[in-house]
Amino acid sequence: MATVSFRGLWNDSIIEYHEDKLKNWVKSEGFLNKENIIYAVYNDPSTPGLLRRNEILIELN
Repeated sequence: MATVSFRGLWNDSIIEYHEDKLKNWVKSEGFLNKENIIYAVYNDPSTPGLLRRNEILIELN
């Protein structure tokens, strides 16, 4: 798995930014990725935005 971690709230533009960043890194390192993408949110909704921990994971071949 390749992963990128970030803090804060989720929205479409933030997800797209981090997902593109991860895909570009995977490609630049010469890895082949499957299209399986996992979005991981580790905190409950009552956690303030900047304290929330998130990850996007891509399965590699």
